[in-house]
Amino acid sequence: MNLFKRKNNVAVILMVLFVLMSSTTCGQKQRYDDESYFKVSLVEGGNGVMITSYIGSKQTVNIPPRHSGLPVVSIEEGVFRRKQLINVTIPNRVTTIGYSAFTGNQLHKCDYPKKSDSS
Repeated sequence: MNLFKRKNNVAVILMVLFVLMSSTTCGQKQRYDDESYFKVSLVEGGNGVMITSYIGSKQTVNIPPRHSGLPVVSIEEGVFRRKQLINVTIPNRVTTIGYSAFTGNQLHKCDYPKKSDSS
């Protein structure tokens, strides 16, 4: 029985390591979803854009750090509501996320990188 517990513990540790290693980018450039999946509007002052709508159907969404040449700085309320998302990457320049922006999803992972490739 002790040998069985030890094998179980090893299996759990290996699974955790696999998940941790597969969730890192290992120096690869982050790939973002196409701008066409996101509708945006200029924020006040015109120095960035706010995502106002998501028209994609992917369960893993990588929000681009720039849209139409401007930084994505805000996500409007309810944009991703009930989109069946399980993973999302939010650009580091996003400073405002509207109320219930991600409500009704089963998010397993939400990344907010410290440094973005294109910010």
